[in-house]
Amino acid sequence: MSTPPLAAAHRPRIAVLATGGTIASTANDAGQLSPTRSGAELVAGFSDTYACVVTEVGSLDSSALSLSDVDAIAAATREALADPSVAGVVVTHGTDTLAETAIAVDLQHLDERPVVFVGAQRPADDAHPDGPANLATALAAAADRNNRGRGVLIAFAGELLPAFGTTKQHTTADQPFMPSPAQRPAPIGPVRLEGVRVDIVTAYPGCDGVLADAAIDAGADGVVIAGVGSGNCGPGLATAIYRACRAGIPVVLSTQVCQGPTAATYGGVGGGATLAELGVLTSGYLRPGQARMVLATAIAADKPATALFAHR
Repeated sequence: MSTPPLAAAHRPRIAVLATGGTIASTANDAGQLSPTRSGAELVAGFSDTYACVVTEVGSLDSSALSLSDVDAIAAATREALADPSVAGVVVTHGTDTLAETAIAVDLQHLDERPVVFVGAQRPADDAHPDGPANLATALAAAADRNNRGRGVLIAFAGELLPAFGTTKQHTTADQPFMPSPAQRPAPIGPVRLEGVRVDIVTAYPGCDGVLADAAIDAGADGVVIAGVGSGNCGPGLATAIYRACRAGIPVVLSTQVCQGPTAATYGGVGGGATLAELGVLTSGYLRPGQARMVLATAIAADKPATALFAHR
């Protein structure tokens, strides 16, 4: 027997912000994917259970998002929550940069009601799409009062993960996201990220300081180092980091390693302990993409980076 639809008055009111991504994508004649499905189409099958109010924020692959787009998503979230009848917000989003947008929104999210990001690994026209099941999890999470006060969440493969410290760590698996023990700092409220430049520079054997210097010369407001190991780099890159620190540019040291925290342990020219003595912050469990968003948020809020990296 099928479950009868809820009476309209008893259907939780969920704001759905559609931004594109694989969950909304279909293949063209050449087999290339692009977002074609609207948010209204994505939630059409859930109308018996939820009263979904859909806003089409955008229709992009998440790899194409700019900080201006992230600002628009954060603003749309606040606008949706201005309606006291809304139980929660669901954001449909591509998985490539979902974790970055989610942490940016999380740092601005002052409302206790849940904001849930969701996406898919397989497109909407796949023979076995995962988007509908993920969306069902997200809508249920947004409607659940027990999720109030938990900040921004990510719904994927039947799991509900905290946005803070969760990153995409597999390109094709049904569950591409992995959480970490990172501690979420207190959110700071709305900021404007557009116009803030934070560059990521990757460490590798023999790396010199050319790319870091180029970032500084281009006007970077901050730099994140995608270090090796627990947070280290070679002497060539380290000398450029020294120059950035002397210029008053905040530098955060993260790691390319998939799991575990960064730690200011090693000495030597590019060791984490030596860099920490110069004022370089370690990112804790945050990987480079999320560390960049945290640093950009601190800069946009005109706060010292230590205010948001104290969780490390």
